[in-house]
Amino acid sequence: MVTLTYKKRHNKKGDAKDLFFFAIMILIIAIVTIVSYTLFIEVQDGLANSGLINNTDGSVQKNILGDGGRTFTMLDSVYLIFIAALFIGAIVTTFLLNTHPLAFFTFNFILILALIVSVPLSEVYDKLEDRSDFTNATESFGSITHISKNLPTWLFFIGVMMMVSLYAKFRLGGGFSVG
Repeated sequence: MVTLTYKKRHNKKGDAKDLFFFAIMILIIAIVTIVSYTLFIEVQDGLANSGLINNTDGSVQKNILGDGGRTFTMLDSVYLIFIAALFIGAIVTTFLLNTHPLAFFTFNFILILALIVSVPLSEVYDKLEDRSDFTNATESFGSITHISKNLPTWLFFIGVMMMVSLYAKFRLGGGFSVG
């Protein structure tokens, strides 16, 4: 007879404080992507204007810069995949937490705090978008711009989904047996 025992996790991974981590990571990755893309475009324009890659031997440099541009266009999709991975990871680790139903009120309080903190974080991206240096870059990344500008809405959705997974899960007593 085979017995499998499931132990609930008692550490703090997947709890409501992950919302703060989620919001900050979204903003950091968005800003780094936008600044990197702007820097790449500046370097590409500088090389094109300098005459270093306009000669007949410059085909390799043009190919490298072209590949770099294609890499940056993929970052919008990579950003969505990263957010989906963070979301799935938060839901899965939240599902494994052992919580008391009264923790619902604490989670609500932390969710409200996370929403309050996410408003200035969203404003940081909005200020970045308003700068003329980054206008081309923010227009090139539609998903990054949408999620970063609407960060409180996305964070609310993620928080509600974490609450659903935290409190709608089935309760296991001390474990379960498969025989």
